[in-house]
Amino acid sequence: RMTTKMKEKFDKYWTFCNILMAIASILNPRIKLSLTNFVFSKTFSQIEEIEDHMTLVRNIMQDLHNNYVAKIEGFN
Repeated sequence: RMTTKMKEKFDKYWTFCNILMAIASILNPRIKLSLTNFVFSKTFSQIEEIEDHMTLVRNIMQDLHNNYVAKIEGFN
């Protein structure tokens, strides 16, 4: 029972770290999405998990882009 709670907590925080590292690698022009897709495929065993995390990263990147565009348009 205690190990289950520890595993849940570990997964929660590790997933957050994975997302941050994915965003950082995507912002690197040499790497983009290729490394993120590779790492997620090695980290997660289920295809659905990989797709869910890739979708989450894409949505976060889209939100960042939309916020950037809104701020730039506000200056013009």
